[in-house]
Amino acid sequence: MPFSERALIFFRAVNHLDPRQVYLTLRSQLSQVLHVKLFSLFIYDSDTSRLSLGVHNHPDLAEGLSVDSTQAAVMFQAMVGQESVLLADAHEYRPIGEARGKYETPDALIVPLRLGGQPVGVLNLNNPRAGRFSEADRQRADLIGQVLATVLMNAHLHQRVRELSTRDPLTGLVNHLHLHRALYFELMRSLRYARPFSCVMMDLDHFKRVNDTYGHVVGDAVLRQVSGIIRETVRDTDVAARYGGEEFALILPETGLEGAMVLSERLRVRIAAHPVALDERNLVVTASFGVASFPLSKIVHMSQLLRHADQALYEAKRRGRNRVEFYQERRIAQRCPAEWSVLYYAVGSAQGPREGRLCEISSSGARLLVGEQVPPGSRLKLDVPGGQGGEQTGVQAEGSAIWCRRDEGGGSGHLVGIRFEGVTPQGRRTLAGIVSRLLVKELSRVMVTDMGEMDKVATA
Repeated sequence: MPFSERALIFFRAVNHLDPRQVYLTLRSQLSQVLHVKLFSLFIYDSDTSRLSLGVHNHPDLAEGLSVDSTQAAVMFQAMVGQESVLLADAHEYRPIGEARGKYETPDALIVPLRLGGQPVGVLNLNNPRAGRFSEADRQRADLIGQVLATVLMNAHLHQRVRELSTRDPLTGLVNHLHLHRALYFELMRSLRYARPFSCVMMDLDHFKRVNDTYGHVVGDAVLRQVSGIIRETVRDTDVAARYGGEEFALILPETGLEGAMVLSERLRVRIAAHPVALDERNLVVTASFGVASFPLSKIVHMSQLLRHADQALYEAKRRGRNRVEFYQERRIAQRCPAEWSVLYYAVGSAQGPREGRLCEISSSGARLLVGEQVPPGSRLKLDVPGGQGGEQTGVQAEGSAIWCRRDEGGGSGHLVGIRFEGVTPQGRRTLAGIVSRLLVKELSRVMVTDMGEMDKVATA
């Protein structure tokens, strides 16, 4: 097939706005189009004045390779001079590693990629099938280079526009629109697979005072530094967004309340420990956090989880700022069946621990089946396990008996309603985590049952 036909097929295939598709086409077709065995494409970064490896078929080039003008003088010479450079002995040119044994022929062709006078990158060609590069080979490579420069610039601009539509330009975090898309996806996934996830709202404390005192330039520097700490702290699977102004939001997949509280506390400590350097002093910045977790938070719409996290954030502000709070239902705490054996103690009694059965539990109280009547107002302590079999950390919770009545199930026991009181913040978080895990298990059980019923209907 003549070069003109090969080039036409290649141009049609490589003309794509997705850089990944462009690279796939280069890897699969470029060697056949130019009749070379080895090639490498480097992309120029004007901010760092470096060439970074984009795509290649070399067996020994490391992914992520980046070189400067001292390491790859000939590539920079071709790019600045705007003319391809033919090396008569590629064995003497090894700016990017020991590749002497990979070159079957001495020739190497360095083709600059430029568009409108601006450098785009460099295309390196090695091992021509004919043994040496001819002038015709050089002209063909230059033509391919001109087309590649246009294609790569278009793909870069398209990718940049996509990033601008989903990312905040100041912080580099995703924006409000992308956050809501990710939240919807995570809620659907959580419902489908009965897995927890959490949402965190954080706000920089007294940020208006920073802008008023030091100016918006310093305020922007604070936002960029905090955003960098967020990116370094969260996982790759988490979604970090600038929600607006000095407020940020996080979506944490596969993370219950306890894990979200741990991450939020880690972020709070790191932000406070990294002051912003000014000319005359270091500016200490603190942040407040509100955490909401599904299914612990009862929601029917994704925006409710953000609202719950925002309410918890407000509570953190109300309690003095620079702290982490989690959302709790104001009227009725979320309850969940437990069916666990527990030990309970009567406060002030000389009797030792007695065994009861935990029927229901929430972050604010429990329903306990015991063998004797417990007068309302009695103080009780419960050793609440973290899970069946003790696989999770538990907590000792103290509270008051609110009511007591005989078990309607026909047994001789009594049901006692207990309201937890005086539980430490850590104990409250542990209780909320226990309830969250139970809710996930209950949701999974219900979904499996519903699917089984649907299968019976479908096969009937």
